[in-house]
Amino acid sequence: MNPPDPARLSVQLWSLRNEGRQGAFEVLERLAALGFQFIEPYGIGNRSTAAEERLKSARDLQAVLETLGLGVSGVHATAPLDGKDADTFRELELLKTDLCIVPSPNLVRNSSFESFHKQQDTIALADSLNAAAALCARHGVTLGYHNHAAEWHELENGQLAYDVLIDHLDPAIKIELDIYWAQIAGQSPARVLERLGDRVVALHLKDGHHDVSPDQPQTPLGEGLVDYRAAVHAAPSALWHILEMDHSSRIYADLEQSAAQLVGQGLSRWH
Repeated sequence: MNPPDPARLSVQLWSLRNEGRQGAFEVLERLAALGFQFIEPYGIGNRSTAAEERLKSARDLQAVLETLGLGVSGVHATAPLDGKDADTFRELELLKTDLCIVPSPNLVRNSSFESFHKQQDTIALADSLNAAAALCARHGVTLGYHNHAAEWHELENGQLAYDVLIDHLDPAIKIELDIYWAQIAGQSPARVLERLGDRVVALHLKDGHHDVSPDQPQTPLGEGLVDYRAAVHAAPSALWHILEMDHSSRIYADLEQSAAQLVGQGLSRWH
């Protein structure tokens, strides 16, 4: 099978949270020196932070990005659900992106990872995401959803929560599949992606082992249990390949190694 057209590479800045605050010039300068041209910020629309502070952070980050010639592939954000979240769209505008990914049910009002333990709660989460997607569409923004492992909890009717969630989501909501967490949940990322089809807009590409605890380092691509090549082949609609490592003791070297593999194998491109 021929690989799909290479998607553009990006980096989720959560990977570098211990190296400096989000948007720190030194962190982004080092990413640019490695060859990265896009980043994925997190924390957009955070309701625990004043709107003025969030907007200032977005302006400051964009100023650094422009200085370094970097762009934004999309953001991880709290699901905007009403007029009180209007500043979220201003943050997106400042960062020059129209892709808003909800990275956790904890960032959807009245939902949490416990929502995947009951069918009615999983459907309620889907309904909230659909409402957020409708609001986003009115602002010219595309909403997406990013998984962890809890989505594959078996519900009381025998279905997997992720299947119920996808069935009840508006097809306009795009999917950013984290292939590592899908694997940890006992799924084949490639098969999940094949079922999702062209709803996939991005992949979170990471690797690791089943026997690590959540606070242990993950591995560069190809050194763990995840068949990232099969995942990439199964997601030809993905516009972005986003590298993320929740924990790494040598984060820059690991990101560089993973990026070199992807680009060298013709699976991803820098720009």
